[in-house]
Amino acid sequence: MLNIAIVGPGLVGGALIEQLVAHTQSPRFASLPIAVVGLINSKKMALSKTAFTAADLAQYQTTLLGSTAEPADMSRFSDTLGALRCGATAVVDCTSSDGVASLYPMWLTRGLHVVTPNKKAFSGYMSLFREIEKLASSPLGPSVYHEAT
Repeated sequence: MLNIAIVGPGLVGGALIEQLVAHTQSPRFASLPIAVVGLINSKKMALSKTAFTAADLAQYQTTLLGSTAEPADMSRFSDTLGALRCGATAVVDCTSSDGVASLYPMWLTRGLHVVTPNKKAFSGYMSLFREIEKLASSPLGPSVYHEAT
């Protein structure tokens, strides 16, 4: 099982969610083991130890990130994802935020894979780039996939 947590379900993240919903409805791909287990934007977050339903994902702005959603707490979000023990977990950063990009080393240290079209971590401070490169260099450790638009 590949658990996916989406940071920044706006324009890019919303398009990803639409693709994942379509994926769950396609007989050709329905058997692929992918579970969306987390969504967070600048104000709200939603977490699940199992997969969100396709119906909830299709209406994520009103269901998962609606008025009853928890306030956004990136620390708690990261802790919960790091504690998942069923399959691998990938954090998909769909933001263009320097602040979110600076979290990649923490996520990698917790064994979380990072997938992102966000170029901030790879075009900013060399120290951040080198730390990410070092943490993602182990063949048995987490991976980083970037410029993934």
